[in-house]
Amino acid sequence: MPNMAAKIRQAVTLYTVSEASFSDKNKDLTAWVFSQVGEAQQIPETNFDISAVLVGCAGSLLLLAVDGLLDAAVAEGVKRPEATKMVVSSAIGMLGLVPAGNHPSVLRENIASPGGCSIRALLELEKLGVRSAYTTAILTAAEKSKGLSK
Repeated sequence: MPNMAAKIRQAVTLYTVSEASFSDKNKDLTAWVFSQVGEAQQIPETNFDISAVLVGCAGSLLLLAVDGLLDAAVAEGVKRPEATKMVVSSAIGMLGLVPAGNHPSVLRENIASPGGCSIRALLELEKLGVRSAYTTAILTAAEKSKGLSK
């Protein structure tokens, strides 16, 4: 099932195939059909629940973080449309570095200069348990997904 980003042809659509019943031609056709709304990824059936949760839920979790950033900017006097452009452009830029082989934690460490604003913000998020909250949220959703697939 593609996610909402299919509207702009940026969805990630996951699929599994039974090797015994799918010819290479059918696999290629399946990948092509799904790629019309973004990226098609063939995954092992054993990973389907967690992968579907990542594709289906990660966007909403990221958007919650964006909302928090926007609220802070507005609280400090920035107009929401301006803040939205800043935050979204920054996020797209940073996330665009990850597929090129840059690990998120290395990028984060490179941004967080000694004594700077970023390291202070990161430390506060860690103190509040944000990383653990994201992990727990995804694992909880994965358990729900396993229940739905039975």
